[in-house]
Amino acid sequence: MNEAEPNRVTEPVEYPEQAAVPEPPAKPKKKAGKRDMLLSQIFSLRFWIFVCILCVLYIAKRNYYYKLWREAQVLEEEVKDLRNESITLTAELMRVSRESDISKRVKEQNLDLEESHRPPIRIQYRER
Repeated sequence: MNEAEPNRVTEPVEYPEQAAVPEPPAKPKKKAGKRDMLLSQIFSLRFWIFVCILCVLYIAKRNYYYKLWREAQVLEEEVKDLRNESITLTAELMRVSRESDISKRVKEQNLDLEESHRPPIRIQYRER
């Protein structure tokens, strides 16, 4: 022992409580193969939670896109109906705006209007 460090012990001291506890027998170590690692991952709780979350997301996505598809089908049907209605209204307007139909309606309603038998004249504007 050094004179500078009189209280320092160089050898470990064994207490009676420590010596009385026997150590458990050593288990033989297994080689961690790919199969064991795969099985441990498959049966782990985290993996199954992840798989369940993916399934829920897949189902939600499918339902969302199916709903969008149904809305698109309804809108396409509405566009077809509106196109048919537009064609019908255009044809009706063309029929009503013919000169012969206008003269018939004027006579039916007794409006005292007459057709002009001379062509329209163009008014010319002169600059001063």
